[in-house]
Amino acid sequence: MTDAPQKVLFVDRDGTLIEEPPDEQVDSLAKVRWLPDVFASLQQLVAGGYRLVMVTNQDGLGTASFPREQFEGPQAFVVDTLASQGIHFDAICICPHKPADGCDCRKPKPGIVRDYLATTQVDPVRSAVIGDRVTDIQFAGNLGIRGLRVVKGGTPTETWPAITRELLARRAHYERKTK
Repeated sequence: MTDAPQKVLFVDRDGTLIEEPPDEQVDSLAKVRWLPDVFASLQQLVAGGYRLVMVTNQDGLGTASFPREQFEGPQAFVVDTLASQGIHFDAICICPHKPADGCDCRKPKPGIVRDYLATTQVDPVRSAVIGDRVTDIQFAGNLGIRGLRVVKGGTPTETWPAITRELLARRAHYERKTK
């Protein structure tokens, strides 16, 4: 396990890094569309000392309706494109189960990052989950960290630049003692 607590961002993939298509499956390169400002924001966050972990539910991955081969090409493209911009992930955590499967690794359950948490001490005050769904915010709560939403076409606070400003803002605590 790492010695000092780390600033970690647990980042959802579909709907957060890339747009989620209407059928909710990014199963071809043609469906990969980046969210606005994702590259510049992640570069700033990495430069600000954040570690990145991708966390994604991929319903039925490896089944006849979503063969692994259809996932791997777009996933490699996403990871390689981000890496070409200096954006690397410490871990990529994928839950292949459907909601009815009752697994313990599907967000919002924290099991998806169990292995990562066994080797990395996360600073709960400076870490966050970034995602587009309510389950991502619930996942943050289950990890004991804050959750931030990125939503294409959402409110002004639900954009990559707004989240980046929030995470990189300098904060101070001032306490005055009087007699």
